[in-house]
Amino acid sequence: MKKLFSVLSMTLIMGFSSSVFAGGIIHNSNLSPEYARTLTRNGSTDGADIAHYNPAGIVFLPEGTIIAVGNQFIFKKYSHKSDSFTFTDDKPVFLFPSLFAVHNLGRFAVYGAFTVPAGGGTLDYKDGIADTLFPPSDVAVPVEGFTGHYALTLGGAFRLNQNMSIGIGLRGIYAHKTVKVGPITGGIYISDYESNAQGFTGILSFNWKVMDKLHFSLKYEHATILEFEDEGGGGATEPYREDLPPVVSVGFVWTGIRKIKLEFAANVYLNKMADWEGLEDKIKTGFEVAVSAEFRLNRQFAFSGGLLYTGAGADKNSYDYKKPALDAISIGVGLKYSLNEKLDVNAGFLKSFYFEDKAFAANGTELTLNKDINLFSIGITARF
Repeated sequence: MKKLFSVLSMTLIMGFSSSVFAGGIIHNSNLSPEYARTLTRNGSTDGADIAHYNPAGIVFLPEGTIIAVGNQFIFKKYSHKSDSFTFTDDKPVFLFPSLFAVHNLGRFAVYGAFTVPAGGGTLDYKDGIADTLFPPSDVAVPVEGFTGHYALTLGGAFRLNQNMSIGIGLRGIYAHKTVKVGPITGGIYISDYESNAQGFTGILSFNWKVMDKLHFSLKYEHATILEFEDEGGGGATEPYREDLPPVVSVGFVWTGIRKIKLEFAANVYLNKMADWEGLEDKIKTGFEVAVSAEFRLNRQFAFSGGLLYTGAGADKNSYDYKKPALDAISIGVGLKYSLNEKLDVNAGFLKSFYFEDKAFAANGTELTLNKDINLFSIGITARF
């Protein structure tokens, strides 16, 4: 039994690591309230959160200091079921914060950002998961797992001329994972593992004001090498790699219609360039494409809506059935309320519709996988 749990715990601690939202297999793309209400921030030049989405564009912000803080409330339900059982997790995420700061001097600007680019939530399967259902007694073993990648990014941007700018940044990540298995009904065995990793990556970006009403952006995030080491299981699990793969992002913003802003955004997740202990050989390149429109009613109110399609790059041969990276269609709606020239409030609602799919548990049981996510966001932007 102990050998079984040792193998199972290694599988679980690597498994509780996919994104809490429909981004890449690991990446989160919902890193600001402005994103939640538009789904397209890659080409934007109108908020402090572009320190993440369009770093080179920060020199096109008003001169001075801009600070934005936000939080997202995520209500999720993950399920996997067979003909004889259904296991679900519906533990909400009440703390998913973000903080962005930009200081623009005109020709040159600097920025800092705190985000959660992967993980950020707890899975709590109170009645167990497929691989902890042990015959012949069919004892259900509770499983709880948490993953959080906490990132601090620092960088700057330089205006090459009136229309072009470049940006460079360095992001450090501290990743923390815990998995608790048990206790088994009638038994005393509890498996409790914790693993951590640290890594750094470089970020390059380019912004081009193609014409007065059209902006284009391009960003490349290099892979983040993350080697997790067990710090709570007495050495029962070996160190393992679970990198964040490189990401290429593009964005377009067009403001050629009075009071209306139209945006297009796309992200490409180069999953095969990451080291996932061989899993990268079973997956494909992931991608996201999104469009949005924002209508400014007056000086105080702007309303927006966006549509996003996610092709995560996983399939039935590579799903983590506890938290599968299913393909999805997402909608985001919300508003921006400008209290005055110095203070804005952003609020958004995001809903993801996932495509149900099949996979197999380690014990050979065929499973039907599904997810449901509803996300509410609120944020404040201040200018100094």
